[in-house]
Amino acid sequence: MRLNSEFDSLDTYMSVYGVHSCSGSMLRIYLKEGLGVSSELRSIFHRRYFYDPWARRKYREVKMIDGLLVAQLESSDEWIQYNDKTISEEILKYEYVGGCWFVFEGVFCSFRKIEKYLSDHDKKEEGKIVEELVFSKATYEGLTKYLLEGVLDVPPGPGWVSWEVYAKSFYVEIPE
Repeated sequence: MRLNSEFDSLDTYMSVYGVHSCSGSMLRIYLKEGLGVSSELRSIFHRRYFYDPWARRKYREVKMIDGLLVAQLESSDEWIQYNDKTISEEILKYEYVGGCWFVFEGVFCSFRKIEKYLSDHDKKEEGKIVEELVFSKATYEGLTKYLLEGVLDVPPGPGWVSWEVYAKSFYVEIPE
């Protein structure tokens, strides 16, 4: 399914990216998880979940009971009950989707900057910055600049990635 969405309406800051492919002047980047979209669009994605940034847990289902959150872990059938109403309400703000492709057509060039991590995603390794030129053509004229940030979860990562893409158009492809 092709979703024509304004790139600026998507929240890509918490995104986790996978593989990418280049063909002609098309760049496709797989978005594993962490994409924030409007509530009207969430139902069309196969991968939907809530994230607790404090406990670093992902939940496939959540319920509010007497103002407290009860959530089912994504990786098991276990349910977690929260005892704080403020935290319960905050977690509901962290609903994400994934399992889709960002597709850029008419790509002029794309630059990636990756800061590699040590064994966990909290510690940056000194001197391990990778910059890669993916495409290069003649002119920026008539192209839109797209900026992506998040975690690159495939080689040369894992690490924090900043990706700058200059292209004619953009859409999201959701596998059937």
